[in-house]
Amino acid sequence: MTSPLDHSPHSDNIQPSAQRMPEAWNASSDSPSSAQAGKVYSSEYAESREQSPSTDAHRVSSEEQQKSQEREHNEQEVHKEIEHTEDIPLELTATQERAPETACLQDRATELGDNDQTEPFAHAKYGLAAVVGIYLMYQFAGGALHSLSRRYSSELEIVLQGLGQLLFMLMPAVLIMRYSPLKIQGLMRFGGEVTIGQWICGLMGIVGIQVFDAGFIAVQERLVPSFLMPLYQQLRVWSDMVEQYYRTSFSGTTPLEAVRALIVGAVVPAFAEEILFRGVLQRSLEEVYPLRRAVLVTSVLFGIVHFNPLSLIPLILIGAYLGFLAYYTQSLALPIVAHFVSNAIAIVALYAPSQGLSASPYGMPIERAALLLGIGLLTVIGAYMVIRYMTPRTPPVRT
Repeated sequence: MTSPLDHSPHSDNIQPSAQRMPEAWNASSDSPSSAQAGKVYSSEYAESREQSPSTDAHRVSSEEQQKSQEREHNEQEVHKEIEHTEDIPLELTATQERAPETACLQDRATELGDNDQTEPFAHAKYGLAAVVGIYLMYQFAGGALHSLSRRYSSELEIVLQGLGQLLFMLMPAVLIMRYSPLKIQGLMRFGGEVTIGQWICGLMGIVGIQVFDAGFIAVQERLVPSFLMPLYQQLRVWSDMVEQYYRTSFSGTTPLEAVRALIVGAVVPAFAEEILFRGVLQRSLEEVYPLRRAVLVTSVLFGIVHFNPLSLIPLILIGAYLGFLAYYTQSLALPIVAHFVSNAIAIVALYAPSQGLSASPYGMPIERAALLLGIGLLTVIGAYMVIRYMTPRTPPVRT
């Protein structure tokens, strides 16, 4: 039986090659070295084929074992750190957490330097100490100068009185401004603008206060209870002494004496007292207190230092009105002029008796006194309202 390959068209080609292969093998096997080398190579190749799968598997298993050991080592280290952290007190842990924040704060404090360590400036203490100290100096030094002038003439006495206000009130008030953070520009309220409406209303208000004063003195005398009348009489004597002193100093019979009285009794006090009270004191208090409290404290001290107990309420009203003028205009120009007008009216009233005129409010009919009081009070209130609400540059009110 013949195979299908025997009848294949390619069987003739295959058969000779199959017959040549043994011949080549036989020819090559005739050399002993070649046969031996072939056997060695064949054996090594077989062994490498047999050992290759096991070597690869061993290498993979060793790498996995090394990775597993590294993971176990890392887990042990993590457990050790956790155990160490649990042993630390909570306070220490919180301190460590706040350490960066504390370091930042310390660096900030170092950058700021001594500015944060200094206490805020005591504006109220500065203003009060300045007014009390300057006024005491004026009373003692000015009093000594006034006593010295009595040895000569009354004309020199009034001149030295004005000089005492310049030397011991105005100049110290200006010099002490350098110790305030506001400096002279802030305390003197430089830069403020006074409108025409403020000028008119401000001066009308100060005239209204003088009208109120005339009616108040007459009404006050009739409203004093009987059990307070002895005290009132003593205060009346004191007030008469003060009025007599001013009348002796500022009254006269000639125009030259009137001009001298206006300069010493109106011009110099207007500048000195406004710079001291509305400048140094009230402006310093405005940095600490609301506006009304600052004005009230300043006006009460302003009334007390004039040593006229029966006119204390009108003096406080004048001080408060001038304080509001200074605040709403942000300037001392209008308060100084209004103060001058107020003192000038008082000097004219002192000058009137020497001319045969009666200017004393005592003994005035109660109806007339009440009318003057009401007109003066309404004038002051109206002027204040207009200046506060109808001026173009009204500062914000601190309450």
